[in-house]
Amino acid sequence: YINDRMMRTDLEALELSMRSSNSLHRAGYQTIGNVVQAIERPEDLKKIRNCGEKSVNEIMEKLFCYQYVQLDKARRVKYIKRIVEINL
Repeated sequence: YINDRMMRTDLEALELSMRSSNSLHRAGYQTIGNVVQAIERPEDLKKIRNCGEKSVNEIMEKLFCYQYVQLDKARRVKYIKRIVEINL
């Protein structure tokens, strides 16, 4: 559900806390696309230095909300269903 524009968007668009943002930047992630391509599960984020449970939850929540807002109304329902399927 991420389009090319979203893939190129800087991480700052997620408006993450300083700790979460710094963790991702130090790990080499500069764009939303970098993060989305590198992680399959929240556990992948936990491997990043200084990226604890709170930061992982924040990053996942912000990614979800960012993607959701960018979708047109017709695709939002499919997106929610897909997220629920993945997390079962």
